[in-house]
Amino acid sequence: MRSDCSLLIDTCDKYRDAWNICSETIRINWSDCHYKKIMLTEKADIPDGYIFDEVIHVDATNWSIMLHKALEKIESKYIIFMLEDQWSITPINQDRIDMAIDKMENDNDIAVVYLETAKEGGVKKTIKVDNDYNELVWGSPYRLSCAPGIFRKDFLYKMTEEAISPWDFERIKSFDEIGKNVKVLELQNSGWSRIDETGAIYRGKWVPGVRKYAQSLGIEIDLNSRHEQSLLDVLKRRIKDFIFNLCPSLIIGVQKYIKN
Repeated sequence: MRSDCSLLIDTCDKYRDAWNICSETIRINWSDCHYKKIMLTEKADIPDGYIFDEVIHVDATNWSIMLHKALEKIESKYIIFMLEDQWSITPINQDRIDMAIDKMENDNDIAVVYLETAKEGGVKKTIKVDNDYNELVWGSPYRLSCAPGIFRKDFLYKMTEEAISPWDFERIKSFDEIGKNVKVLELQNSGWSRIDETGAIYRGKWVPGVRKYAQSLGIEIDLNSRHEQSLLDVLKRRIKDFIFNLCPSLIIGVQKYIKN
């Protein structure tokens, strides 16, 4: 087991219905993962048979406060950070991830290496570094996000010092001057591919396709406790994303003004 890195699954008790899928997907698609697998939640225990090595309980109401307290308990220099619904539906290339960690060891300016690449022509601004990496330009929307990635633990701690939500982390901290002078990279060909670009759950509902995928794992999800997105839900989401992507920096500025 590689001791300088830990896999941290960031979740909460109300999302425990996603833990089984997360566990089985890691077991199947990342069977050679040699990092300690840690789950962060409030009070609930991990059911028997799940793949996680440890659970850190932090009974707090704010996402970043929970994360801070968990990071203080983890000794690893690097954190592979993922939310409970961000698992990959395709096999992970373990060698590529180790390669990225080694690159971070040799370049202290690299703060994050995300395990997926942005869509070509999308809202994220990237520069190709070489055949292995792209770099996310500072000031790019979603330069920082809760997408699966390798973080320097100290950097992740610093960027979540305020009591913020995951959405504010993605939308506001991408433009924060604190992160201006570090490198944020994307690893090409890691094998990581989510069921949806936002994960398996959006606004509290399963995205289309999750039920069929869960059934392929032998898991039946309870659609009475967590509903599936309707076509109208999907349409509303696409419209909202389109409006934000038209001028993200302006919308972020308005959000900051309203909060202040």
